[in-house]
Amino acid sequence: MEWIRTTLFSIYSDAIYYLVKLSLSAPTNALGSKEVRQHFSEAQRFLNLLHCYHDPAGAAKELQERSRALAAASEQTVELATASEAALATVKALFQADGRVQTNAGT
Repeated sequence: MEWIRTTLFSIYSDAIYYLVKLSLSAPTNALGSKEVRQHFSEAQRFLNLLHCYHDPAGAAKELQERSRALAAASEQTVELATASEAALATVKALFQADGRVQTNAGT
């Protein structure tokens, strides 16, 4: 159980980090810049990892929608920043509600 808690905590943390970085870098850099491409790909990576750890009928569907919205907005700076902020809000809400990452859950 500790492995799952630690792993999920790390995935949530990385997703939040890269979504914040993407929302800040997209409006101020060219979409093709190395920085934006890295933040975009890492944000997508961690959203997809979170998707794998959630119920397909519930949070996983919302994460998948957020990932698709990021991909759809990948060619427009303002839209990409907006999509990353929406994904960030979703990840934060899931993190706060996920009992598997709480220090007293299951122990």
